[in-house]
Amino acid sequence: MSDKYKVAIIGCGGMGASHARAWSGKDQVEIVGFADVSQESADKLAAEYGVSGYADYNQLIAENSPDIVSVTTWQNVRADITVAAADAGVKGILGEKPMAASSGESADMLEACERNGVKLAIGHQRRYLPQNVATRRLGMEGAVEPPTGVL
Repeated sequence: MSDKYKVAIIGCGGMGASHARAWSGKDQVEIVGFADVSQESADKLAAEYGVSGYADYNQLIAENSPDIVSVTTWQNVRADITVAAADAGVKGILGEKPMAASSGESADMLEACERNGVKLAIGHQRRYLPQNVATRRLGMEGAVEPPTGVL
């Protein structure tokens, strides 16, 4: 492995741009490409970082062999992308919340990562904000009732 981790970002909306800014601020990271269902969106973000944009995330992974992939898409496609990345040899995947569109898809993601020795992390960085902690506490104390069928 080189002295830098190669990172690919799949999903080029606002969250993809946020991940790109965060990754680009790390000396040990090299962004190698972007993918999005919109080639225009992928190309626009890729141009900012001097790399290639792809409409096909499988092509991005195959051509660049990233060590890490950030998956910043809508949740309805995250499972397929995560499983494909894990099966392709990526060693780390950073996903967004919610993890997937269903618990079954989440289980598929976990199984693929375990099978391939891939580290999977889901960004829940706001769970400890004071307002979220207070809301959780109120729910646990019974002060707030969840909507029917949620828990």
